[in-house]
Amino acid sequence: KDEPIQIGIVAIDEQWNVTDKFQSLIKPDKKTDELKHIVGFITGLSITDLETAPTRGDVLPQILKFFDENTIIIWHNIKFDLDFLAKYFPECTYAGSIDTYPLSQTFIHYAPSYALEVLVSHVQTKGPAFNDILMKMTWAEHDANLAHDALYDTLESLAMYRFFVERTIELGRKYGSLLTIRDQ
Repeated sequence: KDEPIQIGIVAIDEQWNVTDKFQSLIKPDKKTDELKHIVGFITGLSITDLETAPTRGDVLPQILKFFDENTIIIWHNIKFDLDFLAKYFPECTYAGSIDTYPLSQTFIHYAPSYALEVLVSHVQTKGPAFNDILMKMTWAEHDANLAHDALYDTLESLAMYRFFVERTIELGRKYGSLLTIRDQ
């Protein structure tokens, strides 16, 4: 029954530089008075915001620019969003997806929660590494009040993935034998 109400897409190159981004609210097909109040509470969006937003058809051309047979989607707790993508934007093709949720359970121990905004806050307290990554990805200034904003969540998901990649490289350098481990 749920519909997408916002989309945020970020394209990066091989050096993790943000090369393009897109963000838009999306007007739902159902009457806006049928929207759950929790949506407004979580996102900060009002019914008025959504009533005047572009439709899915309006934003589709901009969205399609980001998708092709080489696209890898990186997101936190990705299944929900992939289901939305398949149902509401079936024209979007991609090569694969990476979910940072199970990676976070491997790399981040004793987090109070594995919700993205909690993880971001948690790793920021552990040292400068994560914030350095955000800055390298041309992140202007992180605002914790923007949790559940599609574009900011996308940037944070990408930064979290890069954090895990860099941590893996660091562990490989420190413990060289890890690099020789292969699946049996």
